Amino acid sequence: MPEVITAEFFRRDLSHRIRCVAVAPGYVADPILTGMNQKALEKILENVPIGRLVEPEEVASFVGKLYRNEALAGDVFFIHGGLRLGSKG
Repeated sequence: MPEVITAEFFRRDLSHRIRCVAVAPGYVADPILTGMNQKALEKILENVPIGRLVEPEEVASFVGKLYRNEALAGDVFFIHGGLRLGSKG
């Protein structure tokens, strides 16, 4: 469904050359998650196929690449370590 929204914004603003993309990160290693109870964090990571949190730098680097690539428009990009694929086990 998010793909429909970004595509619609892109189509609507096409005459203004405005691109619309979305980045949907999963669990990012921010102070809230890294500071939480270790057992709870381990439970979360059971469902992340790469077995770790996504680093903020990974998200930032990806966003920078999206910004520089004008061919990308109307899409949603998931950066979540395979979270949508299901548990790693």
